Amino acid sequence: NALSKRLHVEVYQNGSIYEMEFSKGKPTRPLKVIGETEKHGTKVTFLPDDSIFTVTVYEYDVLLKRFGALAFLNK
Repeated sequence: NALSKRLHVEVYQNGSIYEMEFSKGKPTRPLKVIGETEKHGTKVTFLPDDSIFTVTVYEYDVLLKRFGALAFLNK
């Protein structure tokens, strides 16, 4: 969160969709309910801060393996 130019989070919980945005670790919009859903989970969209990261292009295969390992370890 603190390493992002922009971080957008959607949480699907209790029949509602919650949304919030951050920039460099600080909220840019308050938490709000934006709709209804039967989904469960969280969607995070992250735009890295190029003033912190020297490389902002990611290798899909590396991320796929890492996220797969994390998904296996975490509920």
